[in-house]
Amino acid sequence: MDEERFKIMQMLADGTITTDEADLLLEVLEAAPAEPTAATGPTQRIAPPSREPLIQPARTFANLTLDQLIELRIHGVDPEFIQEMRAAGLGDLSFEQLIEAGIHGVRPEFIREMREAGLGDLSFEQLIEAGIHGVRPEFIREMREAGLGDLSFDQLVEASIHGVRPEFIRDMRAAGLNDLSFDQLVEASIHGVRPEFIREMREAGLTDLTFDQMLELGIHGVTADFVRDMRAAGGSDISIDKLVELRIHGVDPEFIRKMRQVGV
Repeated sequence: MDEERFKIMQMLADGTITTDEADLLLEVLEAAPAEPTAATGPTQRIAPPSREPLIQPARTFANLTLDQLIELRIHGVDPEFIQEMRAAGLGDLSFEQLIEAGIHGVRPEFIREMREAGLGDLSFEQLIEAGIHGVRPEFIREMREAGLGDLSFDQLVEASIHGVRPEFIRDMRAAGLNDLSFDQLVEASIHGVRPEFIREMREAGLTDLTFDQMLELGIHGVTADFVRDMRAAGGSDISIDKLVELRIHGVDPEFIRKMRQVGV
């Protein structure tokens, strides 16, 4: 332990850690259990263990290395953070879980706000997933205000991953798509059927597209420019299905021009 104290003082002298951090490290060292010593003297009878159930204490961190303590400090995991996480019901987090919580913003106030938003039974892994993908209380509130009030946790994560946010929903409704289901909204976002895509298609002359047609165009990369160019090259009466077929097989205006140059 003297060697560990020397390392701490050396780090303080080198400016690697602050005085407060040095105090924290020294406190942890003082709390570390002493090394067991060999038994001496006459052998004593050891009483059999009690049959009463053992109560598991909260996880302790007396044996962390200096590097681990520094990593905790870097990510904002201090004694107050650990105490508040325990008070929030997360009293058995490992060192790695504490670091993960600090990195992804899963702090006691985040947990409290998520519970106030109605998500009171999330596991630690779900809380981390929510933090990673931006599923925060304000996001949940805005989605509910947009009319999606019955989404599950998995649906909230899926919505955030694919960019189905309240403003996207409002803009899609403003574009005339008022009755899309949650699954359709996700599908639209995945395939690039966004409000600007719809507007550009209408400007290109495709004003009466169904949602399924929009989706098919988006899936196959049929852009408004492609529609205009193909109609200019092959006639204004090309159907949606034919536009998709042309795009799939790489028949574009440049291909048509070259074919005409060779007399086809």
